[in-house]
Amino acid sequence: MHEIQQKIKLLAKRIGGDETSLSKVPVLNHIIMGYLGISLVCFALFLIAPFVTVVANTPFYSMKAYLGVFGAVLLLIDIFTNRGLWRGSYCLLLFAVCAVAVISSLQTISYGVKDNLFLLCWTGLQFSLFYSCSSRMDEKTLKKYLTVYFFALLGVWLIACGISLLQYVFQIGYHYISDPNSADQSTVRQGFLENRLFGVFSPLNHAAHVSVALVLAGIYYFKKIKNIPVRVLVVVSQIVFFLHVLLSGSRSGMLALLVAVFVLSWICLHNVLKLKKTAKFVTETALAVCITLACIPCIELVKNGLGQIPELVQNCNQEDYTAIQEDYQREKLPVVLQEDILDRDDVKNDVSNGRLMIWTDYASIYKDFGLFGKSPGNYMPVVRDTHPELQIVRYFKDSYPEKYAAGNIYHVHSGYLMLFTSTGFLGVLLMAAFAVLCICRVALYICKQEKIGVEFMVPAAMVAAGVLAAAFDKGIFFTDNAQTFIFWIVLGLVMTQTRQSDENTEAFR
Repeated sequence: MHEIQQKIKLLAKRIGGDETSLSKVPVLNHIIMGYLGISLVCFALFLIAPFVTVVANTPFYSMKAYLGVFGAVLLLIDIFTNRGLWRGSYCLLLFAVCAVAVISSLQTISYGVKDNLFLLCWTGLQFSLFYSCSSRMDEKTLKKYLTVYFFALLGVWLIACGISLLQYVFQIGYHYISDPNSADQSTVRQGFLENRLFGVFSPLNHAAHVSVALVLAGIYYFKKIKNIPVRVLVVVSQIVFFLHVLLSGSRSGMLALLVAVFVLSWICLHNVLKLKKTAKFVTETALAVCITLACIPCIELVKNGLGQIPELVQNCNQEDYTAIQEDYQREKLPVVLQEDILDRDDVKNDVSNGRLMIWTDYASIYKDFGLFGKSPGNYMPVVRDTHPELQIVRYFKDSYPEKYAAGNIYHVHSGYLMLFTSTGFLGVLLMAAFAVLCICRVALYICKQEKIGVEFMVPAAMVAAGVLAAAFDKGIFFTDNAQTFIFWIVLGLVMTQTRQSDENTEAFR
């Protein structure tokens, strides 16, 4: 029996390697880290609608596909050399979820291959390269790469958010086809429309959550960087990104920020309170809740103030204000500025903005998804053909006949529902096991630490924000965007830091 166990361990080591195998080809780890940064910035750029329009007729338009192929090549090389893909905590469960998605994709292959192949490729890269990146090198080198990622993304996002805020100030809003190459030729909303700041982004919610991530990451860099001009840049950027989230009307974005505030407050209180364990947990949780709730009226106060800015600017110089609008506005201007311009009309009669209907319809056919689900890329045409009576199908058939003909219906509007529809009960069980293991390890780590540093605090808050965001829109699972890339990188950071050495110290290896 002992010999069999030894043989199994030896086989596992040969396939998965160990910590020492990471240095077999050191340059590969650096190439992977560079690749991750380029992918992150590239996918962030593709959330900016005018950028998509500009590159539509250039080779750069296919950059996401090129990056997917190059990432697959890097992953293949890594499998046979450094084997860093196995270093992510509990990664076997993530790879098992991918395997289930492959099975469901094969079961629905009659509906097409392209969408599933693309999503499976990027999901595999997120689980293998993005999630494991914090284990590939020493702490100092890793921090250098993450700093480059942050400031590169900050530069791109600050310009885009700055332009969007100007669109709000001058009440500029319009519709246009951002991607002339797409099969879906419907227009996207830009600027300030329907009491929301869409800005130069599409889709709005994904962009808002990138801003949330940058606000939180800025806390770390403000604390760590002592250069005054850089700290000023970080603070100004955080203000701009926060204003973008607030003006976008993304309620999931604001909830994500509030969840992050709770986590940050709780950890700070955990560091300073000197009480017995039970009393300490109850006290710090109660105080963290109070701090979080106190932020809500503050946010409303800022929102009310922002609502007055366009009118104030217009009153200061009516002639110039009108001239700017006429230069950039592509659609008919409102005669006068609307009162309460940040109060969304679309959620007054339905606070969920249609999500409850969508979730109810998908939940009503849970038996159809079975053990393996209906695949990440084909679940919509499958539901369209098998359940034409559902409202999520009928609405698209009546309102968007071209999209309906292409196989589209209302998408799931939830990352967790996306996981279920794509991989069925088996995928959900595997991911639930992964989540429970991660939560238990983080909880154990926190219990053992007398004081928790900002290196753990900020990534933990970012993970919490990402987990909340996934409840209300596609995110984390089977999607390819900057928001999802950030989540898997920071989750890897959190799990790496909870890996204890023999001295019970933080380990970045």
